[in-house]
Amino acid sequence: MLNKLHKAGRPIPDREIFEFIQDKVSESYAYLYERDLHPLFLEKFKIWIQGSVNNGILGLNEFKELTYTHGTSQSFDCFYFKHNKKRLRILRGDFLYHKLCSEKYIDFKWLEDGKLEKGDCMIISVPFSDSGNIPYGLDSILNECDKKDIPVWIDAAYMVMASGIFIDLNHKCIEGISFSMTKGFYGCERLRIGVRMKREFEDDGIDVANSMSMVSATGCYVGYEIINKFDVDYIFNKYRSRQIILCEEFGITASDSVIFGLGNPTISEFDMYNRGGKFRRICLSNEMGDFPLDKPELNYYDSKFK
Repeated sequence: MLNKLHKAGRPIPDREIFEFIQDKVSESYAYLYERDLHPLFLEKFKIWIQGSVNNGILGLNEFKELTYTHGTSQSFDCFYFKHNKKRLRILRGDFLYHKLCSEKYIDFKWLEDGKLEKGDCMIISVPFSDSGNIPYGLDSILNECDKKDIPVWIDAAYMVMASGIFIDLNHKCIEGISFSMTKGFYGCERLRIGVRMKREFEDDGIDVANSMSMVSATGCYVGYEIINKFDVDYIFNKYRSRQIILCEEFGITASDSVIFGLGNPTISEFDMYNRGGKFRRICLSNEMGDFPLDKPELNYYDSKFK
């Protein structure tokens, strides 16, 4: 049964969400030149993401520069470019996109392979990509980055389907945080709806595009409609009981992110779920939803990136 499950993170195929998004994509063409929609979505999203009962984000109001991004990866690209003279540090098991990009554009070293040093920069996912939980030692890492003036970017892509996650953004080292609707809302994957929040306007590519409204009107419209209809905790609250049942059935531990279970790394049966870190993250989404997964285009989820 385990071989039917996936290593790649994917949203739960929820029929209500998918059909809602389909309708809103069709409606969005009437708003392609509605310039007020873009800033309205961003402001509404900031309120929405802070409305979670399940999670807490301390200090987000200090991040006043809001921009629409092509998922979260566009935020990372700008961070690499800004700090291309520094050495990028990430934890093993984090989003592999960083390692792949660093091979051409920036010096790189796993955090586990040496101490943080002045001249480093860091990206860390919260919830952590390899487990769906708070990264181990997060506070210590951020405190050290504060002391050594190491810029940090927070990847909060999984926040919209997690619980028990608390982030303190008051660390001076944190330059910004990025969010995505892709992993929480089935049907958003190809729309690439992301939000970047920073302390300062820096006039980088994302800032320039946003200042000229060169962003996806469809993404803004659909994102705006999603947050008007669905509570930020909707996915976790709807599927948590199903996650626990499945984890008991498969003999794995329920993650704080509702789409994941964690296998025992000492048992060889779970080796196929090794993403390079110490966890064995298993995506349960296909076993949780109520929407048929017989569409061949969904095969792109088997990407090595996630």
